[in-house]
Amino acid sequence: AHAAPMDFSKPPASCGGHSDETEVPSDASGDDDGVGGNPDATLNPVMDQYKSLMGSILGSYPSVFPGMRLHDITSAKTQEHVVTEGPKAFKIRYIDVDTQLLDNNGLIQEHKIGVVECSHKEGNHFMVSHYSHLPVSLSPPSLGSRANPLRVMSLNVWNYNLFGPRLGLLKDLMQGMHLIGLQEVRSKLKVQDNDHSYPGPIDLTYLGASKFQSLALAELRPDMEFVYEPAQMFQEQSQGPYHTVHEGLGVMSGVRILESRVLRLTLDRMDPSDYHQRLCLHTVIQLPHLRHPFHFLTTHLSLSEKARRTTLNQIGEYIKHLQGPVALTGDFNNPLGTNHPLDPSDILWQAGLRDGFLDAGYGGPGQRGLTFPSWSPIKRIDAVYVRGVDVEDFELLGSEPIGCAPGLPPAGECCNGYNGLYPSDHLFPVASLVFHKEHLL
Repeated sequence: AHAAPMDFSKPPASCGGHSDETEVPSDASGDDDGVGGNPDATLNPVMDQYKSLMGSILGSYPSVFPGMRLHDITSAKTQEHVVTEGPKAFKIRYIDVDTQLLDNNGLIQEHKIGVVECSHKEGNHFMVSHYSHLPVSLSPPSLGSRANPLRVMSLNVWNYNLFGPRLGLLKDLMQGMHLIGLQEVRSKLKVQDNDHSYPGPIDLTYLGASKFQSLALAELRPDMEFVYEPAQMFQEQSQGPYHTVHEGLGVMSGVRILESRVLRLTLDRMDPSDYHQRLCLHTVIQLPHLRHPFHFLTTHLSLSEKARRTTLNQIGEYIKHLQGPVALTGDFNNPLGTNHPLDPSDILWQAGLRDGFLDAGYGGPGQRGLTFPSWSPIKRIDAVYVRGVDVEDFELLGSEPIGCAPGLPPAGECCNGYNGLYPSDHLFPVASLVFHKEHLL
């Protein structure tokens, strides 16, 4: 699911108090005053508080709820938690409300509205989204501190190449991560079962455990939220029988995703090397101890150097206008930190982004950070760029293969009799991030 873009420039006008871990079903019918409910419902003060809060939100976010009025609340639930870190204490309230909203055409729309309220010495801080907030475990206020760094990973899935056998390897490497930016995530839309050029049986089981890689990946970390955005659709002819696929980007998050946005990058159809649509997927992450949301992005750039230069400038310009700390992960398909004519760092620094590998103090003799191909790396094309954080540590995961099961087809130089099976054809950069003090409440 994707949340609609929110205006974080101001909080809702008011917010009533709510009881701890309260769940309130509603049998109120709507009326025309934008509050809703029959006379009996006014006897429920907790429901009145929810209605007051929803009225404030509708008025404070007109671009998201244009002209909408509250018709009814079908259910509402609150959990309140007090967390401490040394002398500091935070009260965090998570509120989920299932609403029926009346639009300008007199039609009723159902919206789930989630609210996070963080109370601290500077007052109450609100964040609002179309996501339900309650199912995900709470992130401690210390997340992103030196004692508990925020661990972010860039992971190129390598699409369906031996995907099923690699799932266990991927699951092991995902453990302990708070945010994962995914590239080459596919779904199989159609199999051309009349493809007589394929010598084997029409069986895609070895291509993956699921028709949708996003679902199979989400099952590896069920405690994480997942956002997937397809970028392109094409016919794959090199992995078994012909099949039509979507390929795109994903984000897995163990902390709250307030919303997701998609930056569609320029596609030059006159450039023979720029034949795939490219995106930058942007998720807005809620951490209760930050002044502003944390922006986590991932991208996968073109094989065309000309296209990479264009799209890097687009990404940099987009990030330049984001308020708050940022991490950009991705497969840049371009050598990093070298004498190559195009170094992404030369463009992204204009948006305040720094190469996490170098920021962590690496890059000296013998520290090249090469990421591709995993079985014999010769270039560094995968990265984590950051702003507003220090990189406490940096590592590359995915260099340990396992033996190949008999009968698996070769893929790249994996399973060819001597290299073994790797988690991907890319190694996975992991950066441990500590937020700058100016971003903390």
